[in-house]
Amino acid sequence: MDIYVIFVLTGAIITIGFFANYFFKKTKIPDVLWLVFLGFLIGPVFKIINPKTVAALLPLFSALALMLILFDSGSRIDIYRLVRESPHALVLTLLSFLLSFSFVSIFLLYAAGLKLVHALILSAIISGSSSAIVSPLIELLKSLRKDISLILKLESILTDPLVIIVALVLLRASSISLIDPRELFIDVLHMFSTSLVLGFAAGIFWGFIWHKFEKFEFHYMLTLAFLFFMFVASDLSGGNGAISVFFIGLVLGNMRKIRQMLRLKHVFKGLSKDLKQLNSYITFFIKTFFFTTIGMSTEIYELKPVYTAFAIALVLLLARYVCVFFFSLLNKVDRKEKILMTFLYPRGLATAVLASIVSVRIPNTLFITQTIFGVIVFTVVISTIGILIHEKKHG
Repeated sequence: MDIYVIFVLTGAIITIGFFANYFFKKTKIPDVLWLVFLGFLIGPVFKIINPKTVAALLPLFSALALMLILFDSGSRIDIYRLVRESPHALVLTLLSFLLSFSFVSIFLLYAAGLKLVHALILSAIISGSSSAIVSPLIELLKSLRKDISLILKLESILTDPLVIIVALVLLRASSISLIDPRELFIDVLHMFSTSLVLGFAAGIFWGFIWHKFEKFEFHYMLTLAFLFFMFVASDLSGGNGAISVFFIGLVLGNMRKIRQMLRLKHVFKGLSKDLKQLNSYITFFIKTFFFTTIGMSTEIYELKPVYTAFAIALVLLLARYVCVFFFSLLNKVDRKEKILMTFLYPRGLATAVLASIVSVRIPNTLFITQTIFGVIVFTVVISTIGILIHEKKHG
């Protein structure tokens, strides 16, 4: 392909990503829809870029996006704030995930006819809302009380790592499904514990030496390099690189609190507000290209994934409704807030990343990946329509 075409497309994608984010703030229509639609036009519709060529690049984009998502999610979780101010966020997160996972698994097993292992993996991948969509959307909804908004924000932040960890564990289990269940449990426990120990130790180590590089220009890039090294080291040690990176982000994002808890006297440095902002810029860049790439590589050969995805989106909405109902029994939530909480369920970046990982690790899963991409689109559309109608109705 001509280099000028690549440069023009790159500029167009970044520009549309910027304005899609701007329109998101103005209209409450998530930028994901615009990016996927742009990619679909570039790839399958006008054939400017060969969809199969783009699909070959998805594993690289997926691993990179997965690493940045979990690092960003971990760094934004305030341990004290979560435990002290909003313990109900944990209840809402777990309840929403378990109900969504259960409802979708039953639907896929008995209505869609999927194999058990595929049904469980697909259910895990789509059982969590997207923090990249929900968090900024909550900022635009003035009708929510501050305590409910806080719970929903914390839920969206916690959901990404929960979904990714459970999905990766199930993927790991599917590759060794012929061994004894006891050995399988030990293997998964070893993977998680190794990731936890390496991530926590690496976070403490980097917090210990990082302040020595602050006087140098571009010192944040060393942190990114460190994440790449630890991602590989964790995988080679029997852990999981993505989970380790999440714990590194958790430690660096809460370094001052961890230093106080462990009574460490040495100077330890965490992530400053400016560095978190820089990380959000990098995540925006990756997110913009990733969703556009998904649109470029999505070729629709049959309608079954489309109507299956739509049905799953409705099942997820039902599961969310049940979740909000039970949650309202524990917390005082009025009818308007229940409606908004129900429609705040769109799937996004973490779901898309895991879908592309499935396409690489499990053969003959085109139906599953296309269905997952469809679920992302339909949940975003349903969520947007529901919130817009509610906002219009109540001013």
